[in-house]
Amino acid sequence: MSSVAQRLLAIHGGPRTRSTPFPQWPRPTPASRRAINDVLESGHWWQSGEGRAEDLEDWLASYHDSLGAVAVTNGTHALELSFKALGFGPGDEILVPALTFISTATAVTAVGATPIPVDIRSDTLCLDPMDLERRITSRSRAVVPVHLAGQPTDMTAIQDIVRNGSLLMVEDCAQATGAEWKGRRVGGWGDLSTTSFQAGKLLSGGEGGAVVIRSDAALLDRIKLLANCGRARGSKSYDHLVVGSNYRMTEFQAALILSQVDEFDELCSLRQAAAVALTNALVAENLAYPIIVDVNVTRMVWYMFMIRMTPTMLETMTNVELAAALTAEGIPANHIYPPFYATRAYGDDDVESWEPCPRAEAAAREVIWLHHSLLLDGERGVQDIVCAMRKIDNAAREGTLHTL
Repeated sequence: MSSVAQRLLAIHGGPRTRSTPFPQWPRPTPASRRAINDVLESGHWWQSGEGRAEDLEDWLASYHDSLGAVAVTNGTHALELSFKALGFGPGDEILVPALTFISTATAVTAVGATPIPVDIRSDTLCLDPMDLERRITSRSRAVVPVHLAGQPTDMTAIQDIVRNGSLLMVEDCAQATGAEWKGRRVGGWGDLSTTSFQAGKLLSGGEGGAVVIRSDAALLDRIKLLANCGRARGSKSYDHLVVGSNYRMTEFQAALILSQVDEFDELCSLRQAAAVALTNALVAENLAYPIIVDVNVTRMVWYMFMIRMTPTMLETMTNVELAAALTAEGIPANHIYPPFYATRAYGDDDVESWEPCPRAEAAAREVIWLHHSLLLDGERGVQDIVCAMRKIDNAAREGTLHTL
């Protein structure tokens, strides 16, 4: 094959950089198969007071050095349940990062409160504490730090802001199980924290989520009631004490999640090594600007590997087009979220207090991400990603990108 043909992008009909798939995620393992089969054979398939869901709750509480946890249907419901339990509703404002998966905002809307977008730091893409402080009003009830892509947000600064005012803190840890800020795990800083076990997450149950309660026993009891149709877990009577709903996790989900705990740290180490190597290689060839890991992050878990485009690339393509070009080369990629207020779901709302978040808007134009499973392929995966980025960058410099 000629060198010209080799340089032709796969999206234009050229050869793919990588023809074999990256490691499968979620991973079917012997442990996960045993876990599912054990529940299947037991006949105990739902959360009823004693079972795998309670085992998962015990593990989560211990892992986050917290009082207790409640396993639920998914991460979105975990947020909604938290906001209901805290009594948020119409007239209340909840401060959330503008750059986050939309569930962080829609969970606020679901209880009748208003999500207030807060801008991000350009270097880490996490919530900017200075902008947070500026956007607090008399109607503000809580802040929801989102530990984006596996990186903890600045918990020291946010905790100081919360302590100096009357705000509650609900951590959204859906993308950062096991991450640490100054040696302390995320999920144990806020009054409440939530997580997700959706199929793509670091611990996967296909779906599933949890609320972790740091120290308030009354709040823990209220969340348990709300999640179980308003009655005590295990009760067979119609003694509904509050108006709740059914947020219960199945025993299958809980068993599947727990089956992955033993290999969790090993996989995190593999991702860390690959992420460092990939960052160094991309920066050395000026193929991307790195997303900076804050010096206070003592453990980054790399749920996503973020790539900020260089000026040369931005002159010739959008991040949507870069993601499509990489995917065509055999490197699955996607562009980062738009600010939640820029989606059609919120675009027609007229909320005077919603100010633009320019750094979040810039990131939405300039950043793509790679799923953490790509980091499990070791040196070969790193080389293929760099090779594909180099191929696309060369096409950009040569003016041969055309319209992707």
